[in-house]
Amino acid sequence: ANQNPFGGGGFGGDSSGGFENLFDQFFSNSSGGFSRQRGPQPTKGSDSEVALQLELVEASEGVEKSISVSRLGSANETLRVRIPKGTRDDARVGLAGKGNHGVHGGTAGDLYCRIKLRPHPYCKVDENDLRLDVPISLKEAMLGAEIEIPTLSGAVTLNVPAGTDAGSRLRLRGKGMAR
Repeated sequence: ANQNPFGGGGFGGDSSGGFENLFDQFFSNSSGGFSRQRGPQPTKGSDSEVALQLELVEASEGVEKSISVSRLGSANETLRVRIPKGTRDDARVGLAGKGNHGVHGGTAGDLYCRIKLRPHPYCKVDENDLRLDVPISLKEAMLGAEIEIPTLSGAVTLNVPAGTDAGSRLRLRGKGMAR
């Protein structure tokens, strides 16, 4: 029995084995073309992600933060990350080239900061709006009043019209989340 050490149909016709397949595997790169370079190819490092907790006012106004990250193959590194104005909960802010190191001279991956907003003591985020429940007395609701309420940019005066019902929504234009 004449067995072929390269499998399949010998040196010619069968693409499932044979000398041509061995030649292709040895000299081709991952994109299907041939490479003159032998040995390990540069590989980009993997991306990584860290959680970054922010106060609501920081996310609304934008802020620059320092974060400490541990990249594979190196000591902890302190990085500065710029959080854009109007960043929402669960958003991702990227730092190009600050992920894990590449191998064989490949570029580093990217680092993503996943934003987590801390609960605010008064305000709740509703899309671009901020909601605030404000208790008022029966007299203030019946006769109307000017009351001081907190916002992310400081306290403001709100005019409560006479005859305001419980659960009414009053609006302060321009005092919600930055866009």
